[in-house]
Amino acid sequence: MGKLTIAMILVISCAALGFWRASLLGIKVSRAKAMIVMVDKIQSCLRYERLTTAQLIETISRLDSLAALPHLGVCCKSMEEGNPFPKAWSDSVKLAGYTEEEKQILRQVGEILGSTDAQNQISTLSMLREFMTQCQKEAEKERNEKGKLYHSLGILGGIGLAILIW
Repeated sequence: MGKLTIAMILVISCAALGFWRASLLGIKVSRAKAMIVMVDKIQSCLRYERLTTAQLIETISRLDSLAALPHLGVCCKSMEEGNPFPKAWSDSVKLAGYTEEEKQILRQVGEILGSTDAQNQISTLSMLREFMTQCQKEAEKERNEKGKLYHSLGILGGIGLAILIW
């Protein structure tokens, strides 16, 4: 009875690990999509509204569609505490737990915002958006390929370990 219990725990644990790894790939895709939406919203605000950078960040941080980007709220709070936008943005990106690639993209967005006139910001963000779209497609491809692999390896690894201890 004890071996059966241990075997079941191993199978369930390994399967859970595989599903967890696959879910991380899904989070990466969600963040990539949210970053594209963020850039679109920023471009819209720059085109049609005359907002300061702080007002723009505050406006987009309230959007439910950008909930996958926790640094926006952190950045707003930091600016409310008196920190200038570049520092608040940079610090918030560091604290949010993004991958290095995500941090690099978000740092570039922060460097663009407020650096030139609205039209130049819009055109620079358009180029960055194209790169983000490519990153999103790569993340989706990785999720589709490796997600199934992680599921299978988790279950099969658990079964293999269960057989070894049996």
